[in-house]
Amino acid sequence: MENLSPELRKTLRQIKKQTLALQSIRNLNKIQKLIWLEMASQQTGINVDKICCINKPINLTVFHVGDSKSSVLLCNYHSKQKYFLKDIFEVKSLDENLVDSHTM
Repeated sequence: MENLSPELRKTLRQIKKQTLALQSIRNLNKIQKLIWLEMASQQTGINVDKICCINKPINLTVFHVGDSKSSVLLCNYHSKQKYFLKDIFEVKSLDENLVDSHTM
């Protein structure tokens, strides 16, 4: 590193800072998902282990997968996707205030 120009060292430091910031955002997103999954499981009594994306969920959708059921938290956008609308067993709306209180 000593042989690098000051400009290149500065650029490398900036890249390192940006990489660390991006890793922090990814970790926060993972933590947020875990919080929502735990909230939904406690609220509905259903073991919830999937979430569609990092957008705030509006419902818990239980659907058939072969002979068993699976559940997923869906955001407003994904709850309207036809892919998620087939083989639905049950849809439980989530209390918006409850979701907001569990959102970082």
